Amino acid sequence: MLAAFINALTKWIPSLLPKLVTERPDLLIDHALAYAELAKSELQAMKRDAIRRIVAASVALFSGLSFFMLAGMALMLQATREIRIDMAWVLYAVPGFMLVLTIVAAVVASTKGGVGEPVKSLTDQVRLDITAFRAAMDERS
Repeated sequence: MLAAFINALTKWIPSLLPKLVTERPDLLIDHALAYAELAKSELQAMKRDAIRRIVAASVALFSGLSFFMLAGMALMLQATREIRIDMAWVLYAVPGFMLVLTIVAAVVASTKGGVGEPVKSLTDQVRLDITAFRAAMDERS
């Protein structure tokens, strides 16, 4: 895709670029600034997604380890039969909560993308520019 873009640009840039630079440099600057802003927003979205996934994976890891520890202790306490029968539900509820937390955090860590994806991505914008450049080349030919 990038090669096609560069190939398309090399056909008509020698005649168009000097004209743009001398007559309308503001268009080139605006275009470059728009690309920079789009790249910045995509990098921020990727950073937020990476942080969200790392935190969720950490929570899944630690809650999973806690589940195994608490379940093991519950089994040992159940085996000794030294607990009151009216409090036996706690032996299952606390490790159960940790298991549910582990599953939820693992699902969040494995999902890709955030809540709000950017409306336009950099690749979509490059595709639109290539289409516009091709249309402009067709008009010039």
